[in-house]
Amino acid sequence: MAKKLGAHYQPVPLYRELASRITARNNCIESNNQEWEDRHETIITQLVDDFFPSGSGFDAGSTIDKGKSDTLRIHTSFHAMADNGMYDRWIDITITVKPSLLTSIELIVKGDFGRDYQGIKDHVYEAFDEALRAKIIWNTLSDRYIQEWGDHA
Repeated sequence: MAKKLGAHYQPVPLYRELASRITARNNCIESNNQEWEDRHETIITQLVDDFFPSGSGFDAGSTIDKGKSDTLRIHTSFHAMADNGMYDRWIDITITVKPSLLTSIELIVKGDFGRDYQGIKDHVYEAFDEALRAKIIWNTLSDRYIQEWGDHA
């Protein structure tokens, strides 16, 4: 969860906050703490809805498995277009996010892309990589996370 620094909260990458919230939620399930389980569930849903790619082919939303926090598993669909500009089909996609000592996270994108849609696989990777690495911060005024727009170094 976002770390408080004095009166301010420290920005954290989205993937880290998701993993932290999933761990906290699962701990609440084990200890029968329904109130905080619900709170973490609400925040996880808000993070997915607010920060995962949406629109421009990502037209069906995304979900995240909440069983484990050491590996995130994201499910989404992409509405693919044919060369004629018409929507052609849906591609169901699973993005697995694993920790990496070299790059902090590693993404694995799987789906039935076939020969004709390998470019979509690259697009999905780039869109989710950017979203998951984005720095977010708790906004006490809106009581929700917002994206930090400062230095991302």
